[in-house]
Amino acid sequence: MTAQQENQVQIMETALERFQPRLEALQEAVQAFQEHHEDYQALRDFYGSEVWLKLHDNAGPGEACGVLSQDRLYDLIEDHNRLLGDLLELVSVMYSHS
Repeated sequence: MTAQQENQVQIMETALERFQPRLEALQEAVQAFQEHHEDYQALRDFYGSEVWLKLHDNAGPGEACGVLSQDRLYDLIEDHNRLLGDLLELVSVMYSHS
C-alpha cells in the first residue's frame, strides 16, 4: 500500500470512528422520542383546550407554570416544529446520498 493509500485509509477510519457513535446515539434518541411522542400529542391537544383555559384562568399566583404556562407549552410546540423541519431536511440529505 502506498503512503497516499495509507493516508486515505486513516482518513476514512477517523470518519468511521466519529460517525458510528453518533449514528448509534441518534438511533437511541429516535427510539426514546418515539416511545414518548404520545406525551407531546397529549400536551399539544391540551394546550388551548377548554379544560386548559379553565384551569389556566383559575390558577392562583405561582400555579400558572408548567403545563398551565402559555409560554412553556407554546415554546415546546415551536421547538417540536423546528425539530420536525430539521429532521425533514436531514432525511432529504440522507436519502440523496444513500
